[in-house]
Amino acid sequence: MGQVATTKSFESLHDAYAFFQDHSTEADADLEGYLPYLRTLARPDRPGRLLDFGCGDGLFSGRLLERAGLDPTRLELSLVEPDPGYRGDAVARLQAFCRAPVAAWPEFPADGAGPFDLILSNHALYYVPDLAGTLARLLARLAPGGLLLTAMGDGGNIFAQWVDRVYAALGEVPPHYRSEDLEAALTGLGRTWRQERIDYVLDFPDNPDNRIKILRFMLGQTYARLDRDWLLTLFDAQAAGGRVTARTHHYHYVIG
Repeated sequence: MGQVATTKSFESLHDAYAFFQDHSTEADADLEGYLPYLRTLARPDRPGRLLDFGCGDGLFSGRLLERAGLDPTRLELSLVEPDPGYRGDAVARLQAFCRAPVAAWPEFPADGAGPFDLILSNHALYYVPDLAGTLARLLARLAPGGLLLTAMGDGGNIFAQWVDRVYAALGEVPPHYRSEDLEAALTGLGRTWRQERIDYVLDFPDNPDNRIKILRFMLGQTYARLDRDWLLTLFDAQAAGGRVTARTHHYHYVIG
């Protein structure tokens, strides 16, 4: 098995991502959607084994584990996060939820990791270089009865529509996967899944600086390739009363 690494770097986007988190209900909606599946980790015979693939700074997983209220002596936690700053933050933040040392890697190990009772990949599979290969490697590390949970938006997601406009202006195809690609990859692997729609809202005070923060979060380095004034117009249809408000959705996939 080869290594799995994500292709989008958030190292220069921490502030923009934090702004998105602070002004979106996405994380709260995801927490509610994932929480019922944490019961997979309540094992009577041994500690439950959780892998967070693309954990970021660990803030989301920390909130999820806090809500789940799992016994720290009954949990083993592993992390994959290519951003070294985020990875260090995640280890420090999440160690309190398990007694054994948290295992953390910049890439998914070629061997020796798992099996896992639950693999969580929250909005990370957009950016992997090989979606089908990544899924195959992750699914191969599931313990019997284990689950892979992941979140991805489809072409109807407002961010996907904004991204489509940007890359159409560049004459290029958007470089990130979507839920349609996930479903095609799972079908190719002969896997079935359950899909759950997750609705959320992005809402922030409307000014150029705030629009730029969302643009940087959304586009990464691509932001610098386009005219700033034109980019700022992407939010016009969602702007009213001094705020930008976008109601949208993505999907949770439950794969066994």
